[in-house]
Amino acid sequence: MHFDRSELQQLTPEYINTLSPARLVTLCEQLRQDLITARDRLNQNPSNSSRPSSTLAPWDRQSKNKDFEDDQDPNEILSSPEDPSKGVSDDDSDDDDSNPASPDTPSHPNDSKGGSGSPQNPAGKKRKPGKQPGAKGFGRTQKLIVTKTVILKPECCKGCAKKFETDAIFQATGGYCTIDISPPESGKIGLSGSCIKYIFGTILCDCGFTTTNTPYRAEKEAGWTVEMGEWRLIKGILMTDGYNAYRWYKDRLRCWSHLKRKGKALEESFDSDANSFGCYVVKAFTSMQESIYKMRAMKPEDRAGEATASDTVRIELLMECLKQRDAKNEKVRAFAGEVINDNQVIFRILKQPDCPLTNNAAEQALRPMVILRKISYGSKTEEGSHSIAILASVTETIRVRGHVVWSYFSGLFKTRRSGNSPPSLPPILVSS
Repeated sequence: MHFDRSELQQLTPEYINTLSPARLVTLCEQLRQDLITARDRLNQNPSNSSRPSSTLAPWDRQSKNKDFEDDQDPNEILSSPEDPSKGVSDDDSDDDDSNPASPDTPSHPNDSKGGSGSPQNPAGKKRKPGKQPGAKGFGRTQKLIVTKTVILKPECCKGCAKKFETDAIFQATGGYCTIDISPPESGKIGLSGSCIKYIFGTILCDCGFTTTNTPYRAEKEAGWTVEMGEWRLIKGILMTDGYNAYRWYKDRLRCWSHLKRKGKALEESFDSDANSFGCYVVKAFTSMQESIYKMRAMKPEDRAGEATASDTVRIELLMECLKQRDAKNEKVRAFAGEVINDNQVIFRILKQPDCPLTNNAAEQALRPMVILRKISYGSKTEEGSHSIAILASVTETIRVRGHVVWSYFSGLFKTRRSGNSPPSLPPILVSS
């Protein structure tokens, strides 16, 4: 149970004095859990979460990036994400008012975009990029037909913990719609869609406390985490993060950088139980990673000793995760369940130490597309998105196979303009 802003404002000293001692203890524990969650969220950084390095303050970037790079295998880093030779940095701010050469700074005194002396900007201030305050907006013109309405009522008072009656007065304060497409049904042609409208609001308790039921996300599937999916295909083996959509592919590996970041987030948690478990997880994965590096330097027939040592650490980690399946901390339970449910994929690298530990190559391959999206603001149509995806796939394939991208495309355009069929993708160049 989490308190939102309006509910916290109701927890005045006068209201708290009306609660019983037992309820005060329960309320204090709920507030403590809220505070721990908030502090853990504030403590997120690139070394313990999926946040990009550009979210760091300038004075923290050098030290934090060094800590993050220490967790990666130097042989697996193709190029540094912060390489200045790339020519584009994710740290460039769109709202940086210190750039005197910004193209959004009009020089003409009568410029309608907000130049010095214009009606929109009489004070002569610099016009910020993007939509201006007061500008006309453009909303969705399609009218969605609601097929089902779901009312999300609070079940109990967050103040006194009294359960609401079914006839309690519910005041709607907002809502949202979700659109889903169902697969074809027998006897029907085409796809069928649905639009479900969710309504949330408040209920006033007899004690005077107003409980709000705010929009919520779907509950996470037990034992799995959902995050941005990143993958890499190595000789038929799929390297992925914890995104559960990849479960259908059995021949895969898990990225240890993502796992170690989750362990480090637990290690830096303000919850004592999560902190101790996170320290153990980071220590265990670091020990197994060192064994993998040692096995890579050995011949296959000499790896038995290190393999046995790493397997001992693996078994102890699995036993500890089994103990934490029913832990009070939600993130501890989630991580323990993830390791147990996906342990064969996570620890497969211990039997195949020559495989990569991370999906850094996939993330670096996606980096140019992320920069392109930031610069161009993405495609506005489905056809445009499809074209960009195909061009990105073909370009990266040609580059990885050792060919010059522009040479291939120039030949492709000449062939197509001559009325001939497009050429196949060039083969992999064998280095001499």
